[in-house]
Amino acid sequence: MPIYLFATPSWFYNIPLKNYEIIGYGIDGNLQTARDIAKAEISKTIKIKISSNSNINKSLSNDKYQKSFKSNISTSTDATLQGIKILKEEYKDNQWYVSVIYDNRTLIQKINIKYPKFNKSNLKDIQNIKVIRKDNSWYLKIKDDLYLLNNQNFQQIFSNINNKNLTFQSNKSIYKSQEQMQFKIATQDKGYVSILYSEANGKVGVILANKSIHKRLVYPKQNDENQLIAYNPTKNTIVEWYLCIYSKDKLELREFENISDDILDESNYNFGKLLDTMKKNKFSTIKLKIKGK
Repeated sequence: MPIYLFATPSWFYNIPLKNYEIIGYGIDGNLQTARDIAKAEISKTIKIKISSNSNINKSLSNDKYQKSFKSNISTSTDATLQGIKILKEEYKDNQWYVSVIYDNRTLIQKINIKYPKFNKSNLKDIQNIKVIRKDNSWYLKIKDDLYLLNNQNFQQIFSNINNKNLTFQSNKSIYKSQEQMQFKIATQDKGYVSILYSEANGKVGVILANKSIHKRLVYPKQNDENQLIAYNPTKNTIVEWYLCIYSKDKLELREFENISDDILDESNYNFGKLLDTMKKNKFSTIKLKIKGK
């Protein structure tokens, strides 16, 4: 294990913080690696898992820094720390010193600073919710103010929304990878139903488009050639949410790609367009979990 002897910058591990802030520190010869180490330090503090094949063991004592680092760090897609900001970076003695900060307040707490009457019920008012995508992230827009929506916010706002005129159920709430998924839908009127899938990051795909319905529908049926199979290639449980939309006439869904064996790519961040469709039609959503291997 390499041992580095050097004097750290005076600000390193000495930045004052507020009670809702979390600061992480990282040091490495490579700037990006130093940033990743700092992010991993924050994630450990708030108990968010980092998907990594690395092993970090570091200590700082009397200007002596010891670090063992193997392979690359990658933040898992289901636990990305959106909202981390870089506080300070300094290059000294062939090493990068990095500090990053994370605001650990809830979405409501952040909004209440300027809009004290805003509460959880406002987040369920789909007709008045507006989201926009900016700088690779989703934001809730309130008047002229933008509030970052992380993956957990998406699940809290848009999962498990019921409609008395549209029942949407799955055969299970928790699946194992490779288990068959099946949905039951009930409506009061004739029309069409569509099932869409959204990842917590706002990528949207179509599972079933404009299927005619007369009160009840099961999809897919047991004897259908095409079946829906739960899939989770990771070791951790993942959370997904599904949306059923009822319409009297067929919906225009060309903006969204059909779900296939391919992973939704960067062109599928269409949640804003999906939200516009939701506002115009009856819909129900459900949140499902898929266990890892």
